[in-house]
Amino acid sequence: MSNTIFIDTDVLAFVPSSLAEDNSTFADQVDTAELERELRAELEAEYEQRLEREVTIRLAGERRKFDQALNQCMTSFDQCINTLRKEIQSNVVDLSIRMAEVIVRHELPDRDMLHNLIVKTLEPVSDLQGALVRLSSSDWKLFGEQISSGDHLGVGSTVQFAEDPNLSAGDVIVESRNGIFDARLDERLKLLKETLHERSGRKLS
Repeated sequence: MSNTIFIDTDVLAFVPSSLAEDNSTFADQVDTAELERELRAELEAEYEQRLEREVTIRLAGERRKFDQALNQCMTSFDQCINTLRKEIQSNVVDLSIRMAEVIVRHELPDRDMLHNLIVKTLEPVSDLQGALVRLSSSDWKLFGEQISSGDHLGVGSTVQFAEDPNLSAGDVIVESRNGIFDARLDERLKLLKETLHERSGRKLS
């Protein structure tokens, strides 16, 4: 006896007629709860993967922003430190110069100090013939008597000396054929200040 092929309108397959009598057999064999659990597990796994990728991307973006902000902060901090260091160096130089000025002016008039200054000022003068050394009135009192008696303070007989009431104690100006050499105390301190600032990497404006 041959089996009759039965075509169910709800099933796109050919099944034997003996099995087609009761379609509930296939429904009973399918575990819908298990399918639901598997589908839910797949969806949850896919969602977790997407969420993980999204979190990774966002964390990478936030990390870049943080690194940029940190670099900018460190750069600004370094600039601030360098500026502060230069300001401290400048203030130290200025304070040192002021202290030196106070000390020097307090020690003046000092005979040896002034004599050494005159000798140092005349050193770069290549032609001492007719050179004139101008001294302040207070310093003239230290050497005036010697100079008047023909003592040239060991700098050469061709060097002349003159009293200049416009100069302050410790000031020396040399006039020669090579030019004028200004050794006034203010000018010497100014030169010292510029030298110290240049060594510290800061130029005066």
